[in-house]
Amino acid sequence: MDKDWRKGINTERKILIKWQNDFETSSKIKYYGCGTRNEFRITCFGRNFPFLQDDNVGDVLIICQMDTDNFQAFILQADNDIDDFMASFNLSSNDTNHFINKNTTYNPEKKLKEIFSGFISQFSEFPPTKEMAIFAMNCYIEAWRVSDQKVINEIDKQLLKWIETEFNLFKAFEEKLYTKQLTHLFTSIEEQVKFSNMVLNCRKSCAGKSLEHHLETFFQKQGLIFEYQPLTENNKKTGFYISW
Repeated sequence: MDKDWRKGINTERKILIKWQNDFETSSKIKYYGCGTRNEFRITCFGRNFPFLQDDNVGDVLIICQMDTDNFQAFILQADNDIDDFMASFNLSSNDTNHFINKNTTYNPEKKLKEIFSGFISQFSEFPPTKEMAIFAMNCYIEAWRVSDQKVINEIDKQLLKWIETEFNLFKAFEEKLYTKQLTHLFTSIEEQVKFSNMVLNCRKSCAGKSLEHHLETFFQKQGLIFEYQPLTENNKKTGFYISW
C-alpha cells in the first residue's frame, strides 16, 4: 500500500485517467481508513461520463497505474474481449476486484514457445505438414485457453490464428534445422541461391496445405460430412479441394 494510504485516516489524491486511449478525466482516489473501513473509491468522472449507464452492468473495468498520478482505464464489453483478457492473466470470475501481480501473470506467448520447444526437440527433420498443422492448432488452443464454443463462434478468426501459429512453428523448426547452413560462409552465389530456393520451396509446401489441413480437422471435430474434390486441371490452381 502507498505510504499516503494509512489505516486510521481518510486520504484523497487527484489523478488523471485516460479512458480507452480516447479521453481523460480529472478524477480523485479516496481512501477510507477510519474505524472498520478499509476501501478505495474513484470519484469525479464528470457529468458526461459515458460508462455509468445501465448498459455497462457486467462490463469489466481495467485500471492501470502508469505513475503516481496518471492512470489508464479500459472498459471491456464484448464477451470475447473479456474472455481473452481473463485467459491472458489466468483469471477466473472469482479473481476480479483485485490487484494483478504482473510478475505472476500467465503469458500465453511464453507458454506457446515452451510447447513449441518440447515438440521440436523430438525431430531431426520437418514433420509431415498435416502433423505440423494439427499440433500448431492444438498449441494455440492450449496456450490461449480457447474453448470449443469460442472456436465455433469465431471460426474465421481461429483459422487465421492457427495458420499464423503454424507458420511460427515452422520458422522455429527452420531455426533448429538450418543453423549449420546459416553459420558457415557460402562458397559461391550458386550455393547460396540453391539453399535459398530449398528454404523457399519448403515454406511453399507447408503453406500450400495449411488451410486445407485446418479445415479438415475442424470439420472432423464438428462431425461434418465433407469430401475432397478430385484434383483436375480446372481446380488445381486454387490449392483447395474440400467441399461440403
